[in-house]
Amino acid sequence: NNLYSICVFLFVIFLFSPIYFGHFAFHNDYRIWEYKHSNLFGYPESAHLFSIGRPLGVLLLNLQLLPIQTMNGVWISQLLSVVMLGYFALCCCWFLQRNIHIERFSAALLSILIVSLPSMTINAIWITNVVPCIIPLFFALAAQHLMQRSHPSYRKAGILLFLALLIYPPATLFFTTLTFAKFIFGPSEHVQISMKKIMNEIILVLSICVLYFLFITLLKSLLITSHFAGVPWNN
Repeated sequence: NNLYSICVFLFVIFLFSPIYFGHFAFHNDYRIWEYKHSNLFGYPESAHLFSIGRPLGVLLLNLQLLPIQTMNGVWISQLLSVVMLGYFALCCCWFLQRNIHIERFSAALLSILIVSLPSMTINAIWITNVVPCIIPLFFALAAQHLMQRSHPSYRKAGILLFLALLIYPPATLFFTTLTFAKFIFGPSEHVQISMKKIMNEIILVLSICVLYFLFITLLKSLLITSHFAGVPWNN
């Protein structure tokens, strides 16, 4: 198990090795230079992200960008994002083996395939995507782990999913990817137990999404009526 885990991590580090040999930014990463370091919410897109229901994502993004003031800082952040993806692949490999009972080699291969998708590749080099597109994956994976216990912790799993939604909803739905992985790759002799857990997980994520939608609706209404911080929130 340890050997496979080490191989998964090292392969991901090797996969993104071109990042190590150049300084570059991608897409709206150049807006980092507009960041007002005297303001904790100084990133230019903060107000927009807050208004669409991603307040936790705004806070974490601004904290992430706070120390970045040079291209060398961008490069270091890219290196950290690769390490995060490597560790995420490692965690996926453990999860697939222990909770879905996938054979070690297949679990390692599937974990590598997950983090080598085109969207994941972009997340490794796109600095402003580290918070919204990588961190929620860990929340979703932790929530899945809680749901696989003999006595699932619905409350803790729900809290994790809601926090992940406050960062970035699409990445949070990685939770359902692991749900369907159990359905497709899980052992046939555990079909009845798996189907019950699968239904519980689907109901949980749908319930949390409805709660999140209500939260966004209320938040937007409060921001518009209160004219909070003098920002035109109805735009």
